Amino acid sequence: MGAWARGAALIVAVCLAACGQSPPAPSTPSTPPPAERPDPPPVPGDRVRVSSAAELQAALRELRSDRTIELAAGTYVVPGEAFFVPESIARVAIVGASGSPADVVIRGGRFGFWVNDVHGFQVRDLTIEGASDHGVILNCRAQAPVIHHVVLRDIGDQFVKANPGPDGCGVNDGVVEDSLFEYTDAAPDSYTNGVDVHFGRGWVIRRNTFRNFRVADGSLAGPAILTWNGSADTIVEANTFVDNAREVAFGLGPGKTAEAPVSNGALTDHRGGSIVRNTMTRRPGLRGTDVAILVADSPGTRVEQNTVTLAGTYANAIEYRFPRTTGVEIVGNDVDGRILGRDGATATLNGNTVR
Repeated sequence: MGAWARGAALIVAVCLAACGQSPPAPSTPSTPPPAERPDPPPVPGDRVRVSSAAELQAALRELRSDRTIELAAGTYVVPGEAFFVPESIARVAIVGASGSPADVVIRGGRFGFWVNDVHGFQVRDLTIEGASDHGVILNCRAQAPVIHHVVLRDIGDQFVKANPGPDGCGVNDGVVEDSLFEYTDAAPDSYTNGVDVHFGRGWVIRRNTFRNFRVADGSLAGPAILTWNGSADTIVEANTFVDNAREVAFGLGPGKTAEAPVSNGALTDHRGGSIVRNTMTRRPGLRGTDVAILVADSPGTRVEQNTVTLAGTYANAIEYRFPRTTGVEIVGNDVDGRILGRDGATATLNGNTVR
């Protein structure tokens, strides 16, 4: 390489570093493999059939490990606050008998299902709608939950919420797949998410649709998918997002952290994980919007082969933010807004198309 070429390369590298970017790698983008996680286990074969809310409540009181409650077609109005799943059991499921979510509707209450200290809870093939707080609340030690082929609609706050515990435990290894999360029109206020995970490791959120996570008055709703407060190694893959204020956030910012040590002993809002092969679209003129993909205080995250069409609703399609956001790779995305580093974050950008 001649002196002029060496000098030009040095200038490019310095400019990229000043903008919070690493120089692009010379290779073409690779195709990311599917999520390296097995399919969820089948539901237990020991089945109890119910056909009313009272029968469901009675079956839950008697629920034991390795048992499935099968719901006949109908509407099950939540009695009181929630349908409570007993604690200290494992490998249990609540499923719609027909396999069609439209046939079984869990309606109302503060929560659809309340789950605590259950390993391997599954809910499948039904609809949860109209809960004032959360559709499914997963408290600390509710490990390896599965939400499969479920419709969650018009929930007051977070549709699926995974809480941390006071002793630093979280809900790990959750799977949310092949489901629909939607508001019929818009959220009642800004305090909403489709999936909200605090201090959870190893979640897989794949092949779902998220629609209308926005507020009609133009205030800013929460991201449709938010994993933060010390979460790690989330995979968000092959989801479809339609008319949301914000689509995916790994972390929100420094200071919103739990016990999540990285190699240097620092605490981060999220770490690792990947956001791959998602499709995000908004209609022109949508109000109260922000960035589609946010990587905030989340080192080692990969953002690859997403298609983002914001239609002028926000300037940036992808943002990576804050100094501890390092080792991030943003590769092969097709977007109609900027890819922007902010607040001292660094990332490697390669093969992205900005329309």
